Amino acid sequence: MKRIISTILTLAMLLSLCTVFAVTGFAATVISNTSPAITATVGEKITLSDYSVVFDGATSATSNITWKNEAGNTITSITPTAKGVTKLTATSGSKSKTIYLVTKLASETEYVLYEVDFSKYSNTTQLKNEGWTLLGNAANHNITGGTYVLGNINDDYARAILPKWLGDFGDYGIESELKMLTTQNNGRWVGLVYRIQNANGSYYPYYHMCVRENTLNSGIEFAERTASDGWNVVRKASSDISSLKNAYNKLKVEAFGKQIKYSINNSQVFYSNESDIGKSVDSTSAATYTKGLIGLTMNYGTVAFKNIKITVQPTAPVKEAVKTDLINIDHDKLNLLNPIANVERIDDESILESDDAPNSAYKNVSNISNLSDYLRKCMRNNVLPILYVNSTADNDKLVAAMNDTGCKDVTAIATNVSVIKDLRTKKAIVRTGLIISNPSTYETYHDLRVAVRSAPATFCVIPVSYATKELVSEIQEYAVAVWASIPSDTANLELDAITAVTAGVNGIISDDASVVASSINKHLVENAMTRTPIMIGHRGNPTQAPENTLSGFIKAYENGADVFEVDVEITKDGEIIIMHDNTLNRTTTYSGSKTVNQMTLAEVKAEYVLAVNNDKSTATTEKVPTLKEVCDYFKDKDCKIFVEFKGSNASNVPATMKLLDSYGMDYLVDVISFSSTFLTQTQTNSPGMSTGYLLSSESDCSTWENALKALNNYLLSAQSVNSTINPAFGVVNTGKGYFTQAATDRGITVWPWTYVYSNLDIGFFSGCDGVTTDDVQWAFNMSKKLEASDFSLVAGQSYAGGYVISEAYGNHKSVIDIKDTVFSVVDGEENVAVVDGKLVALKAGTAKVVFGYRTSTTTGKPYVVYSQPVTVTVESGSEDMLDVLIGLAEKATVADYTSEDIESIRAFYEKAKSADVSSMTEAELDKMIVDFSNLL
Repeated sequence: MKRIISTILTLAMLLSLCTVFAVTGFAATVISNTSPAITATVGEKITLSDYSVVFDGATSATSNITWKNEAGNTITSITPTAKGVTKLTATSGSKSKTIYLVTKLASETEYVLYEVDFSKYSNTTQLKNEGWTLLGNAANHNITGGTYVLGNINDDYARAILPKWLGDFGDYGIESELKMLTTQNNGRWVGLVYRIQNANGSYYPYYHMCVRENTLNSGIEFAERTASDGWNVVRKASSDISSLKNAYNKLKVEAFGKQIKYSINNSQVFYSNESDIGKSVDSTSAATYTKGLIGLTMNYGTVAFKNIKITVQPTAPVKEAVKTDLINIDHDKLNLLNPIANVERIDDESILESDDAPNSAYKNVSNISNLSDYLRKCMRNNVLPILYVNSTADNDKLVAAMNDTGCKDVTAIATNVSVIKDLRTKKAIVRTGLIISNPSTYETYHDLRVAVRSAPATFCVIPVSYATKELVSEIQEYAVAVWASIPSDTANLELDAITAVTAGVNGIISDDASVVASSINKHLVENAMTRTPIMIGHRGNPTQAPENTLSGFIKAYENGADVFEVDVEITKDGEIIIMHDNTLNRTTTYSGSKTVNQMTLAEVKAEYVLAVNNDKSTATTEKVPTLKEVCDYFKDKDCKIFVEFKGSNASNVPATMKLLDSYGMDYLVDVISFSSTFLTQTQTNSPGMSTGYLLSSESDCSTWENALKALNNYLLSAQSVNSTINPAFGVVNTGKGYFTQAATDRGITVWPWTYVYSNLDIGFFSGCDGVTTDDVQWAFNMSKKLEASDFSLVAGQSYAGGYVISEAYGNHKSVIDIKDTVFSVVDGEENVAVVDGKLVALKAGTAKVVFGYRTSTTTGKPYVVYSQPVTVTVESGSEDMLDVLIGLAEKATVADYTSEDIESIRAFYEKAKSADVSSMTEAELDKMIVDFSNLL
């Protein structure tokens, strides 16, 4: 009976619902203001009463629309008979709006608003007849060879605007196949521009898909042409296209509200974040433009368009998973602020597919029977292959396996320079390291640098026995990474691991990476920094003295810069001067129109440098320095110089390198440049010189996938010119150190630019190798490294301080206070122990102890610097070790321990008091002491 009643009630409810729908009708489909379209398929009847419209200026949709066709007749439905666009007029009261019926064939998936195949056009008049607006010089617009050619190599802003009716939309797809023909340089760009405002005037502001000729170097931009006719570059990206001149490539914009996607050849290269648009408080976000015209631009060059197509964008574009050629390896959580590469030698390949697989596996190519299979296992299990190659035959085997598997993420290490040269010639994307079996055979660190960089390699591998703070830091200042190799027959892997990591190495090769990781976490506390960043004074110290002046370089040196950076240009009479711009106008009293290359040195020296901030009303008495003058002052100083080549004068590089050589100053210099040509010239004129490729910023490295994609794009540029990576700081400022860790894993150093006082903490803790800053004085009093010396204690004595020295960036030293000191006994725990926060001598013998100094940055963020392990010798005293421990146990208070700890200590205490020491072996006694001291 209950079931029957329930059924009747259910039917009644259903009938009531049907009655409601019969009265109110189904909700109408809303035609938005940013996509005023009805989409249809040929032969499909469209009932117009099913649609409501958001009119211009309205925030909600309006129903009860009167519809008219293009002939002005009122209609209630329409059945399209052909593909295309038909204009309808929607009216409600005083409100009226054009709505576009966009029809496709049944076999198609896209609704095309407008499409042009330029091969069907013979002249630009046909474009104008279709409603195109061709701005600027008519000679910059041509139909040639079945393509529309836009631009001129001397025109920075050639533009064309598509038919204005497309500006009724803001949610659309824009797609075009194009090829650059000529450019002034590889930084010139083509643009798909959209949501253009001011349709009858300036044709800006707007959004811009900027694609530079070389997209590898962050050459893709989501940018805004602002209302003041300036540029706001919101985010940058890259693709793997080396040049847009090589072939036709398909560029595509998909815009739907704030979701904007850029693709090249159907591969996503950019997807907007919500914060990219409309947050005026964020200076890097763009203003909100919801709809507008569509256009094409070309900057200092010419570009050929084969076609262009505009489609309806009915929903947000699909955000694709980030694709990268690099292997996404796992990482142990370490107590280190600076990353290291933790590499394990393997014998049995089966470990690659086990739960114990290392993050990075090192193996001799000659010992791998099937290298293709080996690489597949690495890729499948996210293990980074680090391979030893010993011959050209090994290289051929490796190249064949990489080609066979498609693996593009390999690091190779060799002892023989000729083997490295051969491999890099055959496969430039392979990162390479040079094994230096005995660094002491090189007369200077510079000689070692030359051997590594001319190999060409970006890192060296040295035996752990040579891993000292001095050697490692000196080589790293030459932009060479240092890995330490721990031998398989080591007597103490834990001690070797701590010796290496506290030397500041970039990587460690051992037989057990898990022991290396556990040793680091056992002996180093959180926030440990074993490799503090190299501080680089940008153009000297420009917040303290005028930029690129001798006084500025001296100020940077006095304030503790490890390196200062200079920009060099060449005068008309062949003199190398220090100048950032291609003219003197911004930084000196000069007001003429000549470039530096058009001026003689005498003309340059006739002007005065402006004061800090380049205020034209406050000139100094200082002149623009020559590189000779800088060399004269710094040739005997302990400070490196980064020389940046500016301009485009081909004689700049050889003249500069000749000058440095004549002064014998090449040992103090690394070279950086935005120009790959200048970097190649440097290596030709000075083989073995370290070079760094200045690169723009991939602004989003907040995930491992994004960081790996960015690194891969950078490597495609940097590897081609055998250089390190020197990106704008955004690449390391976003995320959680993913980018710097990924680069470190692969033997690559990272040198971001340019920080100021307010964001130096971010740079300092980013894990990068060097921090380029305008404010090097920020680090003057900060601890750069810790040095400890061997010392002795008497059994029963606690360390009272005095043997550990902190050296600040400002080159002043101080003994660290015992209250700021942390210790860990790495070897000899039976002789020395850390008990209740104190370093205590237990019995005669020796121990290896590592010291840490708890300190902070100028702005108060904590970090801990470490010494390398030192030897502590314990001499016999009046008390034996058990008496010392018993005494400490008696002094301990309940507040110091948990109840479980107290019980364990009490049990040990009683055992120790009653122990017959004379009947115990040395090993038994040592074990009791170690166990007891660990409890305390």
